[in-house]
Amino acid sequence: MSTLQIGQLKCHEETDEAGSDDIYFVVGIGRRSISPKKAEVKVITSSNWLDLESGDPLRTRDVTIDPAFSTQDFYTITMVERDNRNDLVGTNLKVVKDTFASLWQTWGVNVNGLNDNQIFDHMRYDLNRVIGGAGNDELVGSTRLLNKPSPGKNTDMVFKGDGGKYQAWFKVV
Repeated sequence: MSTLQIGQLKCHEETDEAGSDDIYFVVGIGRRSISPKKAEVKVITSSNWLDLESGDPLRTRDVTIDPAFSTQDFYTITMVERDNRNDLVGTNLKVVKDTFASLWQTWGVNVNGLNDNQIFDHMRYDLNRVIGGAGNDELVGSTRLLNKPSPGKNTDMVFKGDGGKYQAWFKVV
């Protein structure tokens, strides 16, 4: 079994918030590789992603996103800049999990014949709304569909929003 990780994170430009940035990721996983198909949401944090400022050196640390990675599964990634504390806990996290599960059941399970991009097109707006509306934390750009990496071939994604620009490298080990 393979593991999906964020291997590196680079702050090109910190957000417009006062002070340095504290970053976390919200990962939605639509499982096709198991039966019954199900949805998961994870909040991924690392002490390595705290106090980020423009031009900081590349932050390298392997942070596991999914220890049961499968290329059959569907992954969304949202980068969030934390204010004071993580807002995606308790009731706010439940709303995000329930929303992702409902959207995945509708578009990823019940509707046949859609590819990942088409499924994501139906989910993006609602994911941005519930993740971005969970408190005073800010989205760094929009929720994104992960272009799946493969062993030895990393995928990088650029996140722009709220005045910030970050680049993250995803890998499979």
